[in-house]
Amino acid sequence: MAGKMDEELQPLDYDANNPESVRQAKDAARRQRNTELRVVQSIMAEKEGRAWMFKVLGKYCHVFSENTMRDTTERNARFEGERGVGLRLLEEVMEAAPESFWEMRKEALSKDTA
Repeated sequence: MAGKMDEELQPLDYDANNPESVRQAKDAARRQRNTELRVVQSIMAEKEGRAWMFKVLGKYCHVFSENTMRDTTERNARFEGERGVGLRLLEEVMEAAPESFWEMRKEALSKDTA
């Protein structure tokens, strides 16, 4: 298994003037993207995965809250950096499993009201 992964991680001999080289690079990028989306889908497929994702997005990445750390430049920058990562992760969720996002929100709201 490691040998196959090592081969996939090796840089391609890329020649932008060679249509076959361009096609191979596009195919490799498409396969990589599909793998990434499947990972997000697998996390969002389980209730525990959705709970984890909600915690990461909300608690650690502040995606669902306002920036209250504007008192210092350093705190503001940290908050916005963490939020930027969370927004990127949220984009991944919305592309890979948009229906699971709403399920995650509903589960989190029902947990909060319980």
